[in-house]
Amino acid sequence: MEAIRTLCSPHPWEEDPAVFASALGQLAEVAAMADLEDASKLSKAAREAGALQLCCDAVRHESARVHQPALAVLVCFTTTEVDPDAHLNRAIVSAHPRGFEGVVERLFSDVPLTVALACGALQNLCRSDVAHVAMLSTCGGTERLRSLTMCGQDGIAVAANACLTNLLGWHRAASRVQLRSLIATDDRPLHASAHRSARPPGRSSCAICATSGASWACSSGA
Repeated sequence: MEAIRTLCSPHPWEEDPAVFASALGQLAEVAAMADLEDASKLSKAAREAGALQLCCDAVRHESARVHQPALAVLVCFTTTEVDPDAHLNRAIVSAHPRGFEGVVERLFSDVPLTVALACGALQNLCRSDVAHVAMLSTCGGTERLRSLTMCGQDGIAVAANACLTNLLGWHRAASRVQLRSLIATDDRPLHASAHRSARPPGRSSCAICATSGASWACSSGA
């Protein structure tokens, strides 16, 4: 709960992103490892404190130290494996002005860990919702997901395939085993086929290497 209090403190997190990022990382790790009862209580506390909206804002932060743990929190709190009331959290993210869109943008990162976490979050968020389908189609997200199913990293490929399946109306949320696999994505380059897909307009390639595990050690990157 201390991490939630830190996230929702009255001090603007932009002034001290390192502290904010650390709190996000702690929240994601605890949520992924806690039993269902404790994890659901943590999710409810985060929801009621407004932490999920802050995570949506943080997903758009340029530093991987901030957006990676923010994505990890969204992955954890949008699956019923962590919170039976995850549909409430999904509604919050979808209602945020740039919530779903921000996660989609991270699909186009060159950093495997960022892509893995974005895929995991989208797997939980994707529905046969007309707005979701239209947004992914317009920005090249559907094509990107298809290419990621052949990227050479099992965790990313499974989540990308699940996203495409969910868009057809058969929802499959991320399991706890899958959550831990995504968070532990290593820095092996994605298969060449995953780099040939469309990018959102105006986005440039990122040269930063990803970090493995949940240490959120990257200092920048997409």
